[in-house]
Amino acid sequence: GGHGAFRHAKTEIRIACRKHHRNPTGGEDSLGEEIANLSNFDSSDQRISTLYRLFTHRGKLHPERLRTKLFEEYGLKLSVSQMEEALNRVLRDRKVSVVNDMFAPEEDIPSHVFASLWQRLMLGAVCRRAMKDGGPFVQEDPIELVEYCENHVDRVFMSEEQLLFRAPLRIPGLERLRRRTNFARWVRTTAASADRMLRIGVKFFLHPIAVSDAITAARVGMTKIDRYNHQYFMSLEVYALSQDCLHSTDDDTNFGSEPPQVCSNVSKSDIFIVATGNPNEQFRNWLLTVISKRSEASADPLNFFPNDAKAGAQVLDSVYSDLEAGGRPREYAADFLLYTIIDRSVKEVTPICLA
Repeated sequence: GGHGAFRHAKTEIRIACRKHHRNPTGGEDSLGEEIANLSNFDSSDQRISTLYRLFTHRGKLHPERLRTKLFEEYGLKLSVSQMEEALNRVLRDRKVSVVNDMFAPEEDIPSHVFASLWQRLMLGAVCRRAMKDGGPFVQEDPIELVEYCENHVDRVFMSEEQLLFRAPLRIPGLERLRRRTNFARWVRTTAASADRMLRIGVKFFLHPIAVSDAITAARVGMTKIDRYNHQYFMSLEVYALSQDCLHSTDDDTNFGSEPPQVCSNVSKSDIFIVATGNPNEQFRNWLLTVISKRSEASADPLNFFPNDAKAGAQVLDSVYSDLEAGGRPREYAADFLLYTIIDRSVKEVTPICLA
């Protein structure tokens, strides 16, 4: 069941890579190899369920078996005390009583605790891999975290390291309000490299095929919608007319002057969107948006518009303005915020057609 599905997913990823990511000489390029290895860092709900059955028996964790897998597949050589500290840190973050002995037969490891443990171990593995390749283990570009409910909205900018390792991932100072109402959360980032997308995929328990699509969209563009269990994935092209052009066309003082050239004032962005949450609940309370600038020029002869982050930022900024103004998106979870972004992206095309 679980093992067979996982092997099928790995095969599907590698076939897709061989088909779509070859260099002119016929061999797989570095990106194809990168995507083909994504399944090794799979932290999706389905994969973790399989691992939980593999490394536990009646709720008891087999630490030696887990340590062996971490060393053989990821090069992580952890001592028993380091494994205990990783587990106890997860328990502290979840406000669960800390165990003293990882091997104690009376200690049960719930599946949600194991999921957080595996997530933390995989984050360590992908960061270690980046440093081993000679690069930084995180990207410097800041990440924006937005929290909102019907009566409140707030946002904060943080580093990628804080996003990955802060637990729980919350904005400080809202604890009293959280006791009375449910918050939805929105993570915004731009210029996500393949390595950053891999780390974000581990952080948010994303399916490796979805991470593969995000990397492909950042490279060559993609319009696609998918659903994996409780998660919605979408990649779309967004077009927007620059605000300067909109103001100039509305200005009556420019009557009789040459109208601005529309083509040079239209920008295009690729946005990757994920709506996710607890798989045991029927709604999604997390939204992740990644604006990317294509790393490869398009071969489409009808592609007249420059590709950058402006169009995507214009759409997302207008959606955030609605949140600040107390608009309808505040009343719903991340599902409706996803719909709002799609709806706003469509509306941005109207002034381009009328220009």
